[in-house]
Amino acid sequence: MKRIITGVLLVCMILVIPAHVNGLGLEEANAGAVLLMEQSTGEVIYEVNGYDKMYPASTTKVLTALVALDYSDIDDIVTVGNEVYTVPLDASKAGHVPGEEIYLKNLIKALMLPSGNDTAFTVANHTVKKVTGNENIRNDEAVAIFSNLMNEKAKEIGAVNSNFVNPHGYHEEAHYSTAYDLALIMQEAMKNEDFRRIQSLPFINIEEGELENQQSYYWNNRNLLLRSSFSQYYYSNATGGKTGYTGPAGECLISTASKDGMDLIAVVLDAPENKRWAISKILFEHGFNDHTLHNIAKENEVIQNVSISNASFRDEGNLDVKAKEDLTKVMKNENIDNIKEEIIWDAGYISNESTEEISVLTAPINKGDILGTATYTLDGETLGVVDLIADRTVKKQLFIFTLFSIRNLLYLTGGLLLVALFIAIRNKRNRRRRNSTLRFR
Repeated sequence: MKRIITGVLLVCMILVIPAHVNGLGLEEANAGAVLLMEQSTGEVIYEVNGYDKMYPASTTKVLTALVALDYSDIDDIVTVGNEVYTVPLDASKAGHVPGEEIYLKNLIKALMLPSGNDTAFTVANHTVKKVTGNENIRNDEAVAIFSNLMNEKAKEIGAVNSNFVNPHGYHEEAHYSTAYDLALIMQEAMKNEDFRRIQSLPFINIEEGELENQQSYYWNNRNLLLRSSFSQYYYSNATGGKTGYTGPAGECLISTASKDGMDLIAVVLDAPENKRWAISKILFEHGFNDHTLHNIAKENEVIQNVSISNASFRDEGNLDVKAKEDLTKVMKNENIDNIKEEIIWDAGYISNESTEEISVLTAPINKGDILGTATYTLDGETLGVVDLIADRTVKKQLFIFTLFSIRNLLYLTGGLLLVALFIAIRNKRNRRRRNSTLRFR
């Protein structure tokens, strides 16, 4: 009986343990699609169904915000119109009313925190009016034009397997994306300082009277990873994100997190009920605990010091060869020490004094010249290729100095000594002969 009770208690404990606890593996990250991307490089660390067609729901609003920020100023004053009445009854709303004045920056907050579909229509109308110059454009026309802008932006950043037909993500069959495309969209949005700041807010309080016809608002962020009051979902490394939900899409979340100099983007689509937070934390912990953003080569880092065979006699005769650019990759911690480097020199710079063990280059060399490449591999797979450049200029030895190089001077000195010795011996013999002749006289 004791064993049975103990077993039941253990099961209960497992069920309530937060997902960030060490020990929960990727097998627990079950959803329709999941993907983990490193933000600066765009490298995919982990994915399941990451390139499959999925419905994005309100995660769409990341792209809506991105397009609006492309075409409008964050401090634009926007007048809300009747477009807010076209929102479906069951859609999420921020609570705007026609005639209200509000800053665009506050509309972006309304998009990202309470996920206002009414906000999305207002943002789309404002953006299209600026683009077209038509202040009287109908809402349906504005949505169509704005959707085209969304699709153009998506294709521009490489999200080529998506199609957007509205600015809010309310379900339509022709409105779809992939986990990978949504990660790319978030990656692009995170380049915008205003977006980064807004999406990180756990809540916002906007007081009435900031503008003449502005309402007051208090919005909580639906991304519970940011809400410390929800301790079972809160994630201390989270920096932002966007939620989404419709019946066909299921529970969705694009989220961002940072730790130890590495920034990650996690996408979870069609998650089981109330599991998107736990799945996102599992993905983040996998990325942070098992991987490093590793600088394989750094710009201007000395890769090798090589000898120069025919440098000017005043030159020290060797040269630092440096990496022209950075090569940074997301690496599993266990693989970093197994990276191999192969240097291939440009044939025009190789001296005939080079051997398989020792590289010797030949002058003239100008500062910044590309002297060769360094290729980095792991288990036979190429990680990247870096150009190698000269750290300084090395002048070629002049011909006259080549003649009188130390080696040649030794040869010349040795030759002169032999000649002098030969002459001395010959003179000595001649003197002996003369002395012999005198005695016989």
